[in-house]
Amino acid sequence: GARTTNDKKAAEKNLITFEMAERLRADMRDGLFGHQETWLSTTHLRTRMVLKSRQIGATWYFARERFLRGLETGNNQLFISASRAQAHVFRNYIVQWVQKVCGVTLKGDPIVVQRQGEDGELLDPFELHFLGTNYRTAQSYPGDVIVDECFWIYGFEELFKVASAMATHSRYTITLFSTPSTLDHEAYPMWSGERF
Repeated sequence: GARTTNDKKAAEKNLITFEMAERLRADMRDGLFGHQETWLSTTHLRTRMVLKSRQIGATWYFARERFLRGLETGNNQLFISASRAQAHVFRNYIVQWVQKVCGVTLKGDPIVVQRQGEDGELLDPFELHFLGTNYRTAQSYPGDVIVDECFWIYGFEELFKVASAMATHSRYTITLFSTPSTLDHEAYPMWSGERF
């Protein structure tokens, strides 16, 4: 009946096949710089804090890394930025990349990604959430958390608490990255190791 066709359409929406995922992985590896390869070797760490200089492709890199991680693990990917517009930079990078490599246009906000295993079986989907400072309303979403320009977000301590709550389960990770701001910023003790 009509219902099955709708279900089938829904299942095909935002579908990334196993073969597409392989193409994305290869495409990403081909485009990496040395410092990005180092970041890639740390994806398994529970908490990462990357201090970066401007214009070294961090947003571009983490958009791709996190999308691949979602495909591999089924973990939701929660992008937090100082503003919603900034968070949408991640979204645009992901959408353009998947369009270019796979010819699939990801839609929705959040984007719900359907994924396939090696034998074509459907695996659990995962979600990409793009959050500005409305991240407090997102505490109910579990997943891997990525915080962009964390040294510039007001109320870092609270943000880190919320991020930790979203990534409570041991299968989830937190990635923070930022250009440096000031030594009296709330994020400094964490970066310097004083907090640890």
